[in-house]
Parts: sequence; structure tokens; C-alpha cells
Amino acid sequence: MLPSFLNKTETISDRLLNMSGEILSKALPKQEAFILDPERRVSARCPRRAGKTTACIILIMYTMLREPGAQVLYLCLTRGQAEKNIWTALRNLDAEYAVEGTFVGGGSSELKYSLPNGSSLWLRGGETQRELEKNRGQWFSLIIIDEGKSFSPVVLEEAIDEILWPTLGDKLGKLVFIGTPGNILAGPFYEATCEDRPDNGWSRHSWDIADNTALPHLWEEALDTQARKGWADDHPTWVREYLGKWCPSSDVMVFHAFDAHRNLYSGELPSGHKWTTLLGVYLGFGDDWGVCIANYSDTCPGFYVTHCRAYAQATMDQVAKRLKELLITYPADVLVLNKDRYKSKLIEAFSSNHDIPLIQAEAIERFDVIDLINADLATGDMVIPNKSDLITEWAGLQWENDKRKLYAEGCQYQCTEAFLFLWNHAYHHHARPHEKQLEPGTHAYIRAELDRQEHEAAHPDENEFNYDIEQFDVGFGFEL
Repeated sequence: MLPSFLNKTETISDRLLNMSGEILSKALPKQEAFILDPERRVSARCPRRAGKTTACIILIMYTMLREPGAQVLYLCLTRGQAEKNIWTALRNLDAEYAVEGTFVGGGSSELKYSLPNGSSLWLRGGETQRELEKNRGQWFSLIIIDEGKSFSPVVLEEAIDEILWPTLGDKLGKLVFIGTPGNILAGPFYEATCEDRPDNGWSRHSWDIADNTALPHLWEEALDTQARKGWADDHPTWVREYLGKWCPSSDVMVFHAFDAHRNLYSGELPSGHKWTTLLGVYLGFGDDWGVCIANYSDTCPGFYVTHCRAYAQATMDQVAKRLKELLITYPADVLVLNKDRYKSKLIEAFSSNHDIPLIQAEAIERFDVIDLINADLATGDMVIPNKSDLITEWAGLQWENDKRKLYAEGCQYQCTEAFLFLWNHAYHHHARPHEKQLEPGTHAYIRAELDRQEHEAAHPDENEFNYDIEQFDVGFGFEL
């Protein structure tokens, strides 16, 4: 006979297991398909008022009820946002079904929800690398990242690869991305939820307000708003906020002339030319930084970007180490650091401590330089490798407003800034293709020589003063 406390535990587990089915029945059809998806990488894209929060709470509770001892992480940009999103709704669901879970924390302390079967939920923020590091070394059965578009793409991508995904390995747990799309078409959340992106291992789900049959009046209200505003079916606000689809605002895109068919290449430079290599470095006010490497030649028109990468959280020694590694692969003729009144001391430190001869970039008028770059993009005079962080940045880089002085909040621009100052040091517009020398005796050589002789015979006046000076003694007392 089992001890009484084990019998009690078994009874609790059975009760909670039965309860999971009842709670799952609250989900609408598309929410249920999302919740029950067996894949380990699952994403959901939906607009506001479509039942996103409800889907999250049911998924959390369903997992914790069915898996005794499950560990779940709910991650928003800030812990305060995580609390605002689900804490109260979670309390209400717990009370509605008499789950008898324990709620701990609030204010400045960590938020934790625990069930009698040993399952636990943590609500945390991930605004900085330091906050995300708190999850390193733990294990989870489920991680939900809510409103993924709000995170720094660079920070979040590294956190997923290096911190979050490894914590799911022990239990073969699930990583979930859910949120509302924005107008910045870049970053991990975009890659995970946009149906136009290549298959990259994410099982994608989506639904809109019309699918929220629990509140049917919301869709009627949305249609009334569309009619009142006069929005066409492809209006960006309608597409993003009411249909829950990714849609850029093209009139505010910084590099609006970029075209994938025209401006992408394999990354291999054309042969037969001598190339000048430029390396640009952007060090921001925070921890993020970026590097861009590009080439131009006096004999090959065009500006060829060969490498671009954005990095997060690095000390000066780490930056120097990475630059030295890059210089082995890309020996640069000019190394440029972004313009800043504080950067002169950094340049001295890089030179004296690490033997990296950076120069400070010239001051630029950002809009004027970007206007010239757009002209290069429009004519195909600038190309970027097929796989580059610069492409990711440009896909979402937008102006803050019509003044076009600052980038919109939330945009990533580390590679872009490194590129701008680097581009300003290039002389690719002076390139002149050299004439191919014909080999004597070949058919092409003979044909060209005959054409030259025929031209001279037909235009003798062009050679009237083309004398051989060695035929004359010009009378200065010496022979030529």
C-alpha cells in the first residue's frame, strides 16, 4: 500500500489532468490548433483583440496541468509588461476552475505561479542581455516570447541560440513566438511568423479578429472603422492592426531603392581587378556594435559589400579581438570608426593597446549620404551578399518622421552606420573599365588593326600634325 501523501499527490495530478481538458475547451478552433501543435518551434501571428492573450494563458495552464513538475517561462520585453499581460487573467482562470495555484511576487520581486503538482511559471523581462542571462542554466518545458517584435533583434537572436533554446533540451520542450506584426520587416519574430519567408523550422499559425467568434462584434466594429477611414484592403494600418499581417510603410523606408534582384550577389568579387578594401566599425552608446567591409576598384565600376555583421554586448578587448580575426580574412586598406566626439580616445586605445590603426570617420549629413546610396542602389552600382545582417537591417529600417533625421524607435542600425561612414571613404564613382589588350596575331587583333588603318585612311586630317618628332632637327644644338 502506498503512503497516504503519494495517494494524495496522485489524486491531485488526476484532478488537474482532467481540468486541463476543460480549460482547453475554452479555446477557439485556431487557438486550439496552435496550443496542440506538436512541433518544438511554434509561432502565432495575430492582431490585437483576436484572443492572443487567451491563447497564451490556455497554453500555459494546459502545459502545467498535464505535465507535473513542468517549468514554464513567459517572456515579454519588460517584467512589468508580462505582469500586465497575463497575471490578472491567470488569477481569474485559477479561481474559475479552483486550480488552487499559488501566486508569489509583485512590485519589484519576481513573479511566480505554482501548482499543487509541482509545475511552475515565471514571468520575466528580456529588455537587456543581462536580464536574459538570468535564464541561463535552467531548464524549461515551455518558453513563450510575447510581442517578439518589441525586442532588439540582435539581442533576441543571440539569446535564443545561446540561452533559451538550450534550456529546452532536457525535456525536449517547446519554444513559442506570439505577437502582433509591425512595420519593421526584420528580426527573429518576423522570420518566425511571416509566411513569405523560407521554411526555417517554425510551425506558423495565424488568425485575425474575424476568427474571434467569442466576441463577434469586434469584427463588425473593425469593418466600420475601415469604411469610416476610407482604408483600402491593402492599407498598411488595416493590414497590420486588423488582419494581423506584416506590412511595411514604404514611404518611410530609409533604403527604399533596394531591390533584391538588382542589388544582391554571391559575395565573390569579379576577377582581374585590384581591389581596395574598407572596414567600417560602428560603436554605439549601448553594448551593440557593427562591422561592415566593402571593396571598390579603379577598373571595375560598382561598390561591393563583402561582409556585414551586428554584434551585441562586447567589451573593447572583445571588439578588438573580433576585428583582428576579420582582418586576417579581409586585409583592409582603410579602417574607419564612426564619428563621435568621444571616439578619438578610443582610436588611440585601439592603436596603442591592440595595434589596430583606425581612423575617425568624416562628419556626414546622414540624409544626403543615404540619398546618394539610394541612387547607387537604383542603378545597380552597389551590391550586397545574399546573406548579410545589412539586408536584415534595411528590410525594417525606417525614418522616425518626415524630417528624416533619425531612425524610427526599435530599428536596428549597427551595420548601417558602419556602412555609411565606410561608403563615404570610397571612390568607386571614379572607376573606369580598362580596355582589354588584344593578343597580336589573333583574329580579333588583326580585325582591330585593319579597322584602325581604314579609319586613318578615311580621316587623314586627324593625322595632319601627328609627326614623328625624331625626323626633325629642331636646331637646339643636340639631337633628339
